[in-house]
Amino acid sequence: MTRKRELYSSAIRSRQMILKALIQLMKEKDFGEISISEIMKKADLVRRTFYAHFKTKEDVLTMYIDQLFNESFEELLTGIKECNGKMGLSYFQLWNKHKPFIKLLKNHKQLILLNIFHKYIVDIQKNSPTYNSRNLSETAEKYANKFYAGTLWSILTHWIETGMKETPEELEKLLDELIIVSSEYVKLT
Repeated sequence: MTRKRELYSSAIRSRQMILKALIQLMKEKDFGEISISEIMKKADLVRRTFYAHFKTKEDVLTMYIDQLFNESFEELLTGIKECNGKMGLSYFQLWNKHKPFIKLLKNHKQLILLNIFHKYIVDIQKNSPTYNSRNLSETAEKYANKFYAGTLWSILTHWIETGMKETPEELEKLLDELIIVSSEYVKLT
């Protein structure tokens, strides 16, 4: 059992070293110019260690984004409950805390990696206090989750592209306003 724990701990440590090296290199040069060999040299690991954990540099960043969500999942749920079911506020608070990482992704044209949020929205929605009160059909529920994830993604990317000036609270208010306007628009058509 101890040997398995050591191997697991070593794998976690290696992935973190690779992530740290990649982020450091991204501060120094263009993402497209960073080679796997450079990352591994900076991480002081052998090249095959990279391929034991990742296929691409983007996979390293995706792992980190997954890590952020996993570490923040309980916090997101607590935030949703404290905000009367407002997932948007918790979502925007999460990204507001990680502005330097977001800026790095933006500078390297890797923002699309943040769009993995759709993987988490169903779990977050199911734990939201307002989830069961929506009375949607099963099909509508699937589309609603994608709609909400797409809306959050669109607001997030616009916020990033315009300099990340608004607070999470302002973004949540904007989200509420847009949802109300869009539901009124749908009623008119």
